[in-house]
Amino acid sequence: HSSRASPSILLEVAQKLYHKYRHTRSDLPGFGQSTRLPHKNYGIEAQSKRVIELTKTLNLKPGFIVGSSMGGALALWLAREHPKQWKKIVVIGPATDPTLPKFDFYKFPYVAFVAYPFINRISVWLSLRRVLANHEQITVERISVSLRNQEEGWHSLFTLFKATELLAEQRMPHAFHLVQQPILI
Repeated sequence: HSSRASPSILLEVAQKLYHKYRHTRSDLPGFGQSTRLPHKNYGIEAQSKRVIELTKTLNLKPGFIVGSSMGGALALWLAREHPKQWKKIVVIGPATDPTLPKFDFYKFPYVAFVAYPFINRISVWLSLRRVLANHEQITVERISVSLRNQEEGWHSLFTLFKATELLAEQRMPHAFHLVQQPILI
């Protein structure tokens, strides 16, 4: 599951694993090119339910789960809550630090209406510098993908802001010691 912060990282990983593993990728609502659901809940329980419903709908057998950024936090949560569904967990820069959202965007998603005009190459570059430890990963292509994810106008940013509710989950990261599956970080 990818986020605006690192839109093509999971695609890069998937391309490297393509010949060895069967995989299913998804953008959860609020991320990537997915449908925007502005009036839906984006907390960890709601996003977890969406993933579990997807695995049931597609009749996916227990396997690995891979997540990046907020998707990494969600993958860890899913491993804790649904241990029989996941054999192994891989997380790339999981957003599990409860101090991450310096501003609780999810509480004020309508700020997106004012902030949207300022979404440009420079603001995306600054955002990526904050969330990617390896700044060499900040490429023109990655910035372009991030901008494409906002093509629907301020509604795109609105749902992204709402999706940051997942980061405010107070049970993270304290609950992760209960995860029993092997984890690669």
